[in-house]
Amino acid sequence: MIIFSSFSFNSGGFGIEDKPLAIEVSATLLGYLKETQKGHLGHIKKISLACPNDFISLDKGTMINLELFSTLREHDPKGSLLSVLDQTKTAMGGRMLRSWLAKPLTVPEKITQRFEVVQSLLKNLNLLKEIQDRLNELPDIERVLSRLSLGIGNARDLINLKQALKKALVVKILLANLKTELTTQLIKNISADLEKVITLIDQTIADEPPVSLREGGFIKRGVNQELDNLHQIAGGGRQWVVSLEKLEKERTGINTLKVRYNKVFGFYIEVSKGSAGLVPQDYIRKQTLVNGERFITPELKEKEEKIITAEAEIYDLEYKLFQEILQQILNYTDQIQTASRAIATLDCLASFAFVSQKKRYIRPKIIYSGEIQIKAGRHPVVEDLLEGNSFVPNDVLLDQTQNQLLIITGPNMAGKSVFIRQVAIIVLMAQIGCFVPAEKAYLSLVDKIFVRSGASDMITSGLSTFMVEMMETAHILNHATKNSLIVMDEIGRGTSTYDGISIAWAVAEHLVTNLKTKTLFATHYHELQALEKEYPDKIKNFHLAVDNSQGEPIFLHTIMPGAASHSFGVAVAKLAGIPHPVVEKAMQMLHSLEKRDQNEKAKENHQLPLKEKNFPLEKGLEKIDVNKLTPLEALNLLAKLKEEIK
Repeated sequence: MIIFSSFSFNSGGFGIEDKPLAIEVSATLLGYLKETQKGHLGHIKKISLACPNDFISLDKGTMINLELFSTLREHDPKGSLLSVLDQTKTAMGGRMLRSWLAKPLTVPEKITQRFEVVQSLLKNLNLLKEIQDRLNELPDIERVLSRLSLGIGNARDLINLKQALKKALVVKILLANLKTELTTQLIKNISADLEKVITLIDQTIADEPPVSLREGGFIKRGVNQELDNLHQIAGGGRQWVVSLEKLEKERTGINTLKVRYNKVFGFYIEVSKGSAGLVPQDYIRKQTLVNGERFITPELKEKEEKIITAEAEIYDLEYKLFQEILQQILNYTDQIQTASRAIATLDCLASFAFVSQKKRYIRPKIIYSGEIQIKAGRHPVVEDLLEGNSFVPNDVLLDQTQNQLLIITGPNMAGKSVFIRQVAIIVLMAQIGCFVPAEKAYLSLVDKIFVRSGASDMITSGLSTFMVEMMETAHILNHATKNSLIVMDEIGRGTSTYDGISIAWAVAEHLVTNLKTKTLFATHYHELQALEKEYPDKIKNFHLAVDNSQGEPIFLHTIMPGAASHSFGVAVAKLAGIPHPVVEKAMQMLHSLEKRDQNEKAKENHQLPLKEKNFPLEKGLEKIDVNKLTPLEALNLLAKLKEEIK
């Protein structure tokens, strides 16, 4: 037992007894909550030790670059992966889906269980619709329970809880139609004990209670005899007041006479100015108004005291009874929370099934060879935004042998970034248990996904764009394993050309020689294409196809084997609306630089023929001492060299 911030915490039974840091953090957090919420934390029933090996580790940069929850530039939820996949019907399901996206699974059995539920729902679309219709009617159980546990709930929250639990039990019946391992567990998690909670609320709380617990009228008759007696006193008194108005009108002859009540003056008799002369002598003036007078009588005052006293006692007693009823309900917190999580899980899987059916997603097959093989894969968000336009699908094969690192070249706007991201997204979707946008997908599970892309700085932290890029790259290189998936887009672009090429080359080499990580490496540095010759058993070149037969490039968005020969940067600048004089000048400069580069290469080839041809006897020649060669040996060696050159 340890104490933090005046909050006692017993770590026993939660599996963290031998983990002092976990105990300290948990106790501190609970102490903070108790201090800030100023109430009971009864809804927090247990602490679970998260096992990092059960989930993919996604860093912040990866989540931002994959646009899981919002777009990169506008920070708009529309255009994110969540916006495509989220067809949940409950607030609990929506929150759980966000959690799943941030923490994909790495355990094949758990992923397969989710696949089975999605597949079963797709086989019974009528059942899927009925389940989603029922889920759509469910209030937020978790939020209601939190309000009640923190002491800020009211009688209407209990009614909402009752309705939610009733609908949860209906969903439980529907789940019986899905014969899968996971749905069997979900059925068990929606406990029959919820009926006791429903019955308790149904028998004690009025069907349409007031918002405030201080207004009374939210406890049903028959729950408490004392309360019923007080209601009888208060109700009889008010009925007497109603009859008093009729009697006083007849006695005084004042037809405009009214008996009224407000919280400031209590009960009073109100008479207009014109009828003031008819007021009996036993009326006691209480207040003068512009248009009338207010009076009381000893009899009315006595009755007022009885009514107000009875009503005050009703409010106090009802509040006390509410707290007792609430405590009985909170005894079922575990069962309610477990049922809520089961409903949220079903909601997420029903959302996956709905989206998969609507968008033609397929069930991926989990394999254990280390390969990622996707046929006709599509980017789910881009495809969704294109709507009527056809998305161009592409294949990919990544493994830990021949296709460990793919260098993707090609012009801007051709689809490099879309392609490399779609591979990461398809893997991520599979590992949260969702079907994927492809014709076929054979996926070896990954332990981590890293996505490094784009240019951004952190001025307030004193970090330049290039420094941020290098820090993110360093994070990847220091944390990736052979079972990870890395997506790198334009490494080294934030510095000079030679520096950038050198860094990108060294990073690529490190990935294939030391980490052996499956990597998609998009770049505009065509020099990196030479890596395929250096590592033919690990690195492959691919490019995005472009049709330039008509003079203007047409981007085909199709990934093809081999290296790209041109970036078409000036053409893209023209498409972007760069003024014509600027485009013309850029084209002239491009031709000039390309010609100069060709001349320099030709000059190098002329000057260093043996180096370029990698002459096989070069090392042997270095070992020969020409001073010791006989004329005959020298002639024979020269003849041999001539023959080799041929």
